[in-house]
Amino acid sequence: MMMLLYYTKFDDVSRGKEKKMEIILPRLAERLKPLRKRFGRTQKDMAELLGVTERHYQKIEYGHINVSATTLILLADYFHVTTDYLLGREDTDDHH
Repeated sequence: MMMLLYYTKFDDVSRGKEKKMEIILPRLAERLKPLRKRFGRTQKDMAELLGVTERHYQKIEYGHINVSATTLILLADYFHVTTDYLLGREDTDDHH
């Protein structure tokens, strides 16, 4: 089962007013390519690491498809960043 990576922002948490659903995919996509390049890896390398086809990895990196929680954790561990960084919930890639 694929876990969808969405989160909700609230105008007023105490009243629970839902603002709008913000999709994480663009943030994940914009962070993956620079990390991959910094580590000197190709899309094919990343696909092999994740056990997916190169085309599947490209779709992840371009923000066209969602990723499972397992894939997100694998990517975070490989790049030594937090999942929050990959999802755009943190601005720094230093998790120490």
